[in-house]
Amino acid sequence: MNNSDVLLQAANLTRCRPDGDARLLDDVSLSVCAGEKLSVTGASGSGKTLLLRALALLDPPDAGRVCYQGQVVLRDGVPGFRRAAIYLHQRPALLEETVEAALRRPFSLSVHRRKRFDRGRILEWLGRLGRSESFLGQRVGELSGGETQIVALLRALQLDDDQARASLRFGLSRFTTAEEIDEAACLISAAVARLRA
Repeated sequence: MNNSDVLLQAANLTRCRPDGDARLLDDVSLSVCAGEKLSVTGASGSGKTLLLRALALLDPPDAGRVCYQGQVVLRDGVPGFRRAAIYLHQRPALLEETVEAALRRPFSLSVHRRKRFDRGRILEWLGRLGRSESFLGQRVGELSGGETQIVALLRALQLDDDQARASLRFGLSRFTTAEEIDEAACLISAAVARLRA
């Protein structure tokens, strides 16, 4: 492995309980290179989600560092890093009434105010997934787990400004079933879904 190929690296990540009595993450280090897939497995409560949230810098570690493309992600660089690396929860929260409303929601946030919802792009991706335009009108409360993952993945991918990168790099054309999306979402929730080479 060449250091220039490393997209995401964690070095000596440590996370302690709020009372400081125990370490929840203890000196964890890993590297993910372009094209690699990372799967985090373990028993319930073993710290998988904690690790993934630390990698995405949603819950900053007490010690250690996260590097993106060879650069340490410092506090002021976190917003840019989060545009490049996303964390997809295994059970995404979709609070809106319909799929389309859930996909439009990020564009109402000030951080994305200069971007616009591209319905055509979403319809193209849905077509690749064997879904019709009617999927956008489905009520989010009636979606299966795999369908919810599809919406969460599309909601994140649509924010990438480069359509070619968003559609090709993330391999949406390879996914044909909700199960494949669910499997992919588990892999990319390791904060490498949108790593840019």
